Amino acid sequence: MIDSVNEIFKFFDDSPKRQRYLEEILDEKEDSPSVKKLKGLCKTRWVERHTCYETFEELYPSLCQCLERMLNPAENDQPWNWDRDTRVSAQGLLSTLTSFKFIVTFYTTKNSLHCLKSLAQKLQENGLDVIDAYSKIDAKKKKISDFRTNIDIEFIDWFSDATKMAENIGSQVEMPRLVGQQVHRANVNATTPLEYYKKNVVIPFLDHLTHELDSRFRQENRAGGDIFHLMPCSIVKCTDFDALCEKLSYWEDDLPNPTALKNELKEWANTWRAKPVDSIPKQIIQCYSVADN
Repeated sequence: MIDSVNEIFKFFDDSPKRQRYLEEILDEKEDSPSVKKLKGLCKTRWVERHTCYETFEELYPSLCQCLERMLNPAENDQPWNWDRDTRVSAQGLLSTLTSFKFIVTFYTTKNSLHCLKSLAQKLQENGLDVIDAYSKIDAKKKKISDFRTNIDIEFIDWFSDATKMAENIGSQVEMPRLVGQQVHRANVNATTPLEYYKKNVVIPFLDHLTHELDSRFRQENRAGGDIFHLMPCSIVKCTDFDALCEKLSYWEDDLPNPTALKNELKEWANTWRAKPVDSIPKQIIQCYSVADN
């Protein structure tokens, strides 16, 4: 699905003529959207990837109309004279966009990843510390887990959105034919389209997303990051110094006197609690200005 979204973006982005034609169709609408250009799925701009899905959904009916009129021009259309490659590509892309399986997969991806948009924005902020970042990551992982647990309820809304889009573009709500043995696609038994896509698309996607988040942010990768609990803005919030000592045991070999760590932490916390809140450093670079010579 993601490859198809990017392919549709490139179809219009690579040709000013196609892009102008899409804009012309958008201008014909009474409620013409303010956004008239698709966004690509950038590999490095995390937030823009989420914006891409939102823009794609907004333009979805117009994209189908544009591709349809490239193949079957309306009577009042100007002669745009589309070449053979454009018509062949338009035919393939239109077939993809009107496939109900693609529509369901699109809404599954968009809605599942939407909760990660705010996380992507936060992780790109200059002032975000590691401890706060991991806290936000854990919160989003729990959100994805809740989606998976309550999938019977959550997917009803997602499937409803997909059904409305299918009706809007003239697509049929259907599911692939089930056979006794299938090796090229998911083939879990189901009696209705809702049940089929829940079992064959949504649940596998959420399980994959959960696995990827767990793999990327494993607990063993956080051992070195626990040292950021010593940041003044973090240490003043500490209430369990025994737990903090356990987390900092990773650095035990570097401590001059490991047995005194707990007392040192308490003294460090009390030092900063006695200072005005606005003078407590919140970033590592700010700590240099208050460090001992």
